[in-house]
Amino acid sequence: MSMQTTIKTERERRPHGAFRTRTCVGCGQRVALAARGVDLVRLVLGTGGEVSVDGRRGAPGRGAHVHPRRACLEKACSRGLARAAKGRVDRLARAGGSEPLAPDALVREVRAALDARVEALLVAAARAGHLALGADEVVAAAARGEARSVVVACDAPAELGLPDVRRAVDEGRAVAWGTRAKLARLGARGVGDPGDGVGVLAISSTSIAAAVRDAARVADACGVISVNVVERGA
Repeated sequence: MSMQTTIKTERERRPHGAFRTRTCVGCGQRVALAARGVDLVRLVLGTGGEVSVDGRRGAPGRGAHVHPRRACLEKACSRGLARAAKGRVDRLARAGGSEPLAPDALVREVRAALDARVEALLVAAARAGHLALGADEVVAAAARGEARSVVVACDAPAELGLPDVRRAVDEGRAVAWGTRAKLARLGARGVGDPGDGVGVLAISSTSIAAAVRDAARVADACGVISVNVVERGA
């Protein structure tokens, strides 16, 4: 399989209950924020007609939510965001400035926000001692029952042949992201010499593992190839 091809996987279920709901500014559907499979991207409506992507879902400011689907993003750009803001929204804020709001630009910013979120999560996991780096460490973590999620570098497809990685794929716990060099750079802070790179790592923190999978799920729905849910059964 191509490590750069996004293929949808079976969605994980969350317990039924009362969740906060938000309305997609594209299609108008009200969505329970905690319901897996219908994840929304949070946007922040700024001043002067600008909007930005809130990849971490915690930025201050007036929020708007949209399904990570092309049709919803197009409707959000054409009229949904302006309706939510009760005013003009025609600029997309990004690092270093802004540009005209358009679906392609919005998808790109979603990708950048998701990349930044995954990077921050992996760094946090490394600092807290919740990463197992490299094939040997992943196998050991799996044997201890500590591999909550597995991240495979997009340029390390051979790692998919490891039985414990294959099991994580089959159980929907595997994500393809970054490169060997990037995993080493982000994951190895203070935990040893990564050598020529890291092809696979495991996350032992339940909350961080779930957050990484959530980022992959949103990226998958949006057709983003930077963060992928690995195909089950491949």
